Amino acid sequence: MLKEKLIFGLTVAGFLLFLLGAFFSFKGIETLPLLGSLDKVFYSYALVIASFMCGVHWGNAIMLEGRQAIKLLLSSNVLILCAWFSYLLFTTHVLTLILCVVFLTLLCVDYFLYKENVFAKSYFKLRLCVTFLVVFTLVLALV
Repeated sequence: MLKEKLIFGLTVAGFLLFLLGAFFSFKGIETLPLLGSLDKVFYSYALVIASFMCGVHWGNAIMLEGRQAIKLLLSSNVLILCAWFSYLLFTTHVLTLILCVVFLTLLCVDYFLYKENVFAKSYFKLRLCVTFLVVFTLVLALV
């Protein structure tokens, strides 16, 4: 019970930083004291979260066998490398699009893990909700 509450609390706290970044962007705030460019802070945070989610998949690959494990290992690496190269190479508009695709693809992988009974239904429902909120805040930050 404590573990589920902690997962929920940390997930919500992680999303609140996306919401805060989108709010600052919407208000026209471009620089944060001590941190610098809002874009740099916002998108590097998105990369951290995408890396974390890919790490979750990597960790689950260790528990699986065969092709399922190989698919998880490859997809987690490909997704985060795409996100990272996009951060280095593209404008915020293109980066936002790619991050949205990355987060939605991670959700699809989570669905696969849920169907394989690796993830609990409650965790998948939480991921479903938070993923759509994160994608929404990424798009909102562009407005």
